[in-house]
Amino acid sequence: MIHLDQEQPQSKYRTPEELRKVLTDYLEGQAELLDQVITTFRDALPLYDHSHPEYPELVGQLGSLLRFRFNRDHNDYDIDDAILYLRECVTLDPYQWHSAHNLAAAYQFRYDNRHDKQDFEDAILLYRTSLSLLPGPAPIKCQLSRGLATKLLDRFLREGNPADMDDSITYGYEAMLPLHEDYVIAAIDTALSLKHRGFLRHDPMDIEDAIEICRLAVGCLADDDKLLPIALHRFAEILLYYFLYRGNNKQLVDEAILCCQEARALWKSTTAADFSKLLYFLGDALRTRFEHWGDMQDLTDAITLFRNILPSLPNDTNLLDRLGLSLQARHIHLGDKEDLNDAIAYWRKCIALTPMNEVNPAVGNLAIALKRRFELWDNKLETLDEAIELSRKGVAIATPGELNHRTCLHILGNILIVRYDHTKDERALHEAILRYRESLTFFSMDDRRRAKILSSLAIALVKLPDKKAHDEAISLHKEALELHPENDTVRSGILLTIAHAYLSRYNQHLDKSDLDDADGHARQSLELLGINAVDRIEVLRLLALISLAYFEHLSNQPDADHSDHVDYLDGSMQYFKESAESLPSGPFRCLKIAIEWTQYARKHRHGLALNAYARCFELLDTCLSVNESLEFRQEAVQSVPNTFALEASLYALQVGDTCRAVELLERGRTLLWTHISRYRVQIDHVMQNDEHAHELVTKFRNLSFVLSNSHATNGSKASEELKEENARHYESTVSEWRHIVNEIRKLDGLNHFLFPAPFSALQEAACDGPVIMLIAGLPCEAIIVFHAQPPLRIQLPADHAKLGGLALELWKTVRRTRNDAEGKLRGILQQLWDLVVFPVVVELQKVVKKRSRIWWCPTNVLSLLPLHAAGEYLRPQGKFLSQIYISSYTPSLSALLKARAHRNQVERKSFAAIGQAQPWDDSLPLMSVEQELDLVESLVPRNAIGFKKVGSDASTRNISLRTLQESEWVHLSCHGVQHLQAPYKSCFLMKDEPLTLLDISTTDLKNHEFAFLSACETATGDVSVPEEVIHLAAGLHFSGVKSVIGTLWEVEDETVGLLVEAFYKNMFADGKVDCTKAAEALSKALRSPAVKKMPLSQRIVFIHIGI
Repeated sequence: MIHLDQEQPQSKYRTPEELRKVLTDYLEGQAELLDQVITTFRDALPLYDHSHPEYPELVGQLGSLLRFRFNRDHNDYDIDDAILYLRECVTLDPYQWHSAHNLAAAYQFRYDNRHDKQDFEDAILLYRTSLSLLPGPAPIKCQLSRGLATKLLDRFLREGNPADMDDSITYGYEAMLPLHEDYVIAAIDTALSLKHRGFLRHDPMDIEDAIEICRLAVGCLADDDKLLPIALHRFAEILLYYFLYRGNNKQLVDEAILCCQEARALWKSTTAADFSKLLYFLGDALRTRFEHWGDMQDLTDAITLFRNILPSLPNDTNLLDRLGLSLQARHIHLGDKEDLNDAIAYWRKCIALTPMNEVNPAVGNLAIALKRRFELWDNKLETLDEAIELSRKGVAIATPGELNHRTCLHILGNILIVRYDHTKDERALHEAILRYRESLTFFSMDDRRRAKILSSLAIALVKLPDKKAHDEAISLHKEALELHPENDTVRSGILLTIAHAYLSRYNQHLDKSDLDDADGHARQSLELLGINAVDRIEVLRLLALISLAYFEHLSNQPDADHSDHVDYLDGSMQYFKESAESLPSGPFRCLKIAIEWTQYARKHRHGLALNAYARCFELLDTCLSVNESLEFRQEAVQSVPNTFALEASLYALQVGDTCRAVELLERGRTLLWTHISRYRVQIDHVMQNDEHAHELVTKFRNLSFVLSNSHATNGSKASEELKEENARHYESTVSEWRHIVNEIRKLDGLNHFLFPAPFSALQEAACDGPVIMLIAGLPCEAIIVFHAQPPLRIQLPADHAKLGGLALELWKTVRRTRNDAEGKLRGILQQLWDLVVFPVVVELQKVVKKRSRIWWCPTNVLSLLPLHAAGEYLRPQGKFLSQIYISSYTPSLSALLKARAHRNQVERKSFAAIGQAQPWDDSLPLMSVEQELDLVESLVPRNAIGFKKVGSDASTRNISLRTLQESEWVHLSCHGVQHLQAPYKSCFLMKDEPLTLLDISTTDLKNHEFAFLSACETATGDVSVPEEVIHLAAGLHFSGVKSVIGTLWEVEDETVGLLVEAFYKNMFADGKVDCTKAAEALSKALRSPAVKKMPLSQRIVFIHIGI
């Protein structure tokens, strides 16, 4: 019965049939009528008594209409009213499934808009109620079951309640009605739930069932079915997850990638968003395959894929996040800073595009990247503090207990630990511990994901001095161990951390039982690893430290058997040796441990100490061989202490092995630039002229890259099958690498490729005169290398500190303008004679004729001193080195050998004089450049050599570089700039931009004979990195120029003109062109009357480098 309200206008009355007709018109396509229909229902419904049999249906229809309008307009009052009306409908007629379903949908809409957790809970409850009211199997029940399964899976992924996942799978199976049109979609959704459960509970049966369900679902679809690309995408996801779980079948990854590629080719009518997700997953899969098998092409393809999409989706946060992850992966494996910096930039943009209070995984990724940048090179606390604040933000935004919240808590704890390690700020350590404990509260006790948090907490606790903290740490590690079954390879890593915890407790409390427990757990860890396992290196290192602790413990026991504790020391050194030779771990990890090995072997004067040093240089040589980036190589060199070569040679001298001291010193010095000259000149030259050589060198670099990144092939979750497969693959790769190296050694000039040069070969550097290697230590030593007799060791009456002070005083003096500067300089050169040069001259005079040539090869602070100018300045009728011998310098014996090895085959040589008086920057103009170029032109014998002049108007960077390439003899008159922190950026300032040492070093200068660098500080060393003294002059020498004249400090215009004139007159006195006369010509020029009138500091500023 219709309730008549006399106060209502007659026009608002509507019968149920009339209301249905209005609704039907709307549903049949007259969408513009929605507002009118809602108004009609709102006006009519108050006229009905609630007991009217059709009132529940009508009020439910109004609620659904309001829900439709909310979906269109997003007005909050519509969804609130819709829920009120639909709730009334369910209350009045609680046994209609569709009423409960419609109300559940309205709650879902409001949850999606407001994220009120209670709305989502109410929606799921009503979906369950709706399903319970439906009779037996029916298509509509399948559809509702699928919807509820999806909602339950969503809640599980957010909150982690395993019951939700179980119910999701149950409803998913109910939705899989055979021959039903939604069968494929239901099957795929169910497979996803099974995947999640199998991955969480480590149950392969669930994941295998998921794969089978997906395979059947894909098989049901025709090639032109629009669902096929989606099904293939989901199938690929499950295959990849199964691989990540089992890790023993590359075919799973390959099939996943093929599925994605097939889906990409078939994609037609589905949404752009779904297509983007497919491409994202394809990129993720390619990155995963790279991380496990090291094929750089996969990672390159992933980065290229993401970057190709980026222009069309520049603000897609998912894309930016994935591109950041891929670039970070490439940085980890190649070491290029720019990749990590680019990744950081993408993550910053990703965060900027995300609403302030919205959860974003990029926050955690950016925090991790900043932490990595801090640890690797940045070392600025503000960088680390930014990472901490980002992690705090991630924790604050995420809903407590959800995945992102737990992840950010863990990341925050990890970064706080790094801050504590660098600052020893105990507040950071205690907060990290609290964050780890907080994260643990969101996991059930049997959740295996707790294991990682437990281990992190335990590692943090070990840093506390409290024994109770150590006890708890060990207990936590054991708890983490219990979460993994006996056959789980993760156990090896946990056993290792337990052993570390016991060793740490022993070191603090010296309880030998802790040492026994550490040893036992480390050995258990080792037993779980194959002979070629990547993580074996860390276990071996720990066993070395444990054996060392046993040795030191027994050494302090007066009644201990001496042979027992010596056996422990020998065992420790053998473990270190095996660890440093653990090739599957990659050369960089081996190098780090080898350096540690040298320190302990040296401390205990063990017989393997020299082998340890040799292994370090061998590994560093390999590290430098696998990446062509100069920055990468410089960072590799800087990973070794800058006095490491000195330390090695001094130890060899201590044990009486002078030849080995020379070998080690030669191997350890100028590593970076030796490799630049080796790869940029020798190998590349061979590649250009020999197809077989090109193939060999290309294979070498590719195989070296695979081996250096082999640590990526065995993750902590990898199975024994995967580790064995990778071991076989690695052994095969090593075998091929060794074969290629042997083949390269057959190439002309590369017989010592990756071999340390023996002393007998290094002696050839002294074929034209002895080379004096000066070692700055306590005390300082000199080694005279002769061509045909054993080396002579001389202990000098000076130490490193005294010579360091002398060098500092020298540099202060040469920069003075006061009248007393010359007197102080004479005193310094007198001390240099007494402390260094005179003891060497005494021995040389026994076997080397007067006015013979000698070469100085100084190290450390000695490389900053003008040895050639030493003499008895303060004594009447004093002796001077320049009167006795003709001095040259060399950065290394190898540089001299290389300069003598290649003979110029060019018949007609050319000489270029390049000058730049007013460069592109704001440097002060050089007033005498053009006159100097004219002077050089007048002195060069034109009948013997071609001449070209490039003046200030023409000397751009490119023209100067091309002229340098085309001319075997070069005179450069310009400003020189020395970059001490990045020596390859040292440069000559040209008209438009600098001509850098990097430009020069990458140029083939093998035919170049001579360079005169008439510029300031072209041969200046660096106190901070004295073993890599590659200034501009030495850089040219390493790049192939056989003979170079450079300057130690600033020169004056008058000095340059006088010296240049005197030098070239002597150089070309006989009209012949011979670069080996440069040292003698310089010596004669410095003794000329005009030059003798110059100030002493200007008279000794020029030096000769090379042959």
